Amino acid sequence: PPVQTVNGAETRADMQTSVATKRQPVVPGVIDSIADGLTLALTFPLLMTVPILLDAYFWLGWRLTPSALTGPIQRWIDDNNGQDAQSTIDALDKMGRSDMLTLTAQFVPALLPGIARSDVYELWSRPAVDLRHWWIVGLVLIGTVILAAGIFAAYYVPLADAAIKRVRPVRQMPGAILRAWVRYLGMMALIVALFALVLGPPAVLLGVSAAVGIGLGAILLPIIVVVGLTMVVFLIFTPEAIVVAEVGPFRAMYYSVNVVRRNLWQTLGLTAASMIITLGLGEIWQRLAGTPSGLLTAVIANAFFAGGIAMAGMIFFNNRLRQLPQRATSQV
Repeated sequence: PPVQTVNGAETRADMQTSVATKRQPVVPGVIDSIADGLTLALTFPLLMTVPILLDAYFWLGWRLTPSALTGPIQRWIDDNNGQDAQSTIDALDKMGRSDMLTLTAQFVPALLPGIARSDVYELWSRPAVDLRHWWIVGLVLIGTVILAAGIFAAYYVPLADAAIKRVRPVRQMPGAILRAWVRYLGMMALIVALFALVLGPPAVLLGVSAAVGIGLGAILLPIIVVVGLTMVVFLIFTPEAIVVAEVGPFRAMYYSVNVVRRNLWQTLGLTAASMIITLGLGEIWQRLAGTPSGLLTAVIANAFFAGGIAMAGMIFFNNRLRQLPQRATSQV
């Protein structure tokens, strides 16, 4: 039974309430996580160097075009299908003139790969390197993906240290980046294999049914989309788990699934808020990029906001990972 208050002392019930409050700390919500991430971006400006350097390269550096690979495919489709595949031919022609190195922007949030070159102020046109053989294009593509994973690790590991207030001696940073690099490559291989295993059979069935004239698209296409989006949502924190919890790809995927499963609506809220901020600001940066001062402002501002959003995701994930039951974080 609760004891009586004597000379201002707490009752037993009050003490129990106080202990329960200490055991269950309040986890910051979506808005608080985003605010904390943006604050950290301003507090540690040097962490935003990587996307700024990438944008400097995409502004002045060489373009590597894959026309040696897309050209033969384009000609074969033109010879066999003609006008029926004109949209595919046009898409391949555009791809053949694109820059393969922009793949790195899928890993690190550089600004210029997502903006039409005609909207960007430039001192001169970027020189293009047209690779001569399709197998060289394939090797360069593989090398670009591996390099992009390394750039991701060099960018995300310091961000994670700042986001979760982890202090790491400078001499340990190269090893941490190397481990994250290898783990991220393993994560990509696992996710590609998982998507191929789950979505490959219905995708093949959809193609076969379309070829023989059976209309299964109305049934299979929604299933493929829903299953694909569900997998994306539940695996969305896998990169964060690699750099925040410093675990391998299997455990990172396990952590992501468990965090999302227990915080589904907040995860969707964070994802939606991040997309709205990114897309809305992207429109502003594109309008600014046509002048020298505007381009400089857009590149720097994009790096800070993108870094802040990335750290917000790490803060959100880390806080909820710590709330998981012990058995959920000790077993895979």
